[in-house]
Amino acid sequence: MYMAIIEEVRFQIANEILKEGEKLPSIRNLAKTLEVSVITIKRAYKELEEAGYITTIPAKGSKVALGAKDRIKEEFLATIKEHVTIAYRLAQKLNISDAEFGMLHELIKAEHNG
Repeated sequence: MYMAIIEEVRFQIANEILKEGEKLPSIRNLAKTLEVSVITIKRAYKELEEAGYITTIPAKGSKVALGAKDRIKEEFLATIKEHVTIAYRLAQKLNISDAEFGMLHELIKAEHNG
């Protein structure tokens, strides 16, 4: 569960739902809202802090770290690039043309938008 919380916070930072410098919900309030243990939230916040996405000041709370959005977006883009590279290499091995590969992209986009 804590991994899902980490990913959600990362997505919210990347999409500027949580902005740099913005205070995060307290550990206790978030645990209550999500109906999870305080320990789960503490673990998620600790990992987010160790990764440099948030900063925590004891008794003051946690906030989004400066530069976090750019770092997270770069990480997501790197992951997307890895997946697209794997897909493209597979397409090449199957003799799928660049045009067909592009059509697959358009098909996937239409499925998700429509």
